[in-house]
Amino acid sequence: MNLNQITYNDKVALNENASVAAINKIQDSDMNEIKSVVNAIVTSAVNDALTNVMTMLGLATTTFSTTSKYAVGAYVVYDYKLWKCITAVTTAGAWTGTTNWTQSYILDASRLPKS
Repeated sequence: MNLNQITYNDKVALNENASVAAINKIQDSDMNEIKSVVNAIVTSAVNDALTNVMTMLGLATTTFSTTSKYAVGAYVVYDYKLWKCITAVTTAGAWTGTTNWTQSYILDASRLPKS
């Protein structure tokens, strides 16, 4: 199932046909409301799915600790991303970013078979 947001520009009122009963008319506000509701549902569904995947992969909880030291090659989750230690963290403390860490990925493309 593809979940795509509605991307048309908001609609504006057109000339009305007085011979059509108001109950049978689709107004610009109706179309804009449909767009808003559909887009909110899509956004919510995508965010829920992303949260579920991150939880299954263990990326929903930060594992980095300001009270721990880390050896080269250690992995942590910080800010919903997987990081690999590239320079040993010999003094416990705040997140040091790319000074000691490089963003890593669950799937290492270099290990995939070459075609």
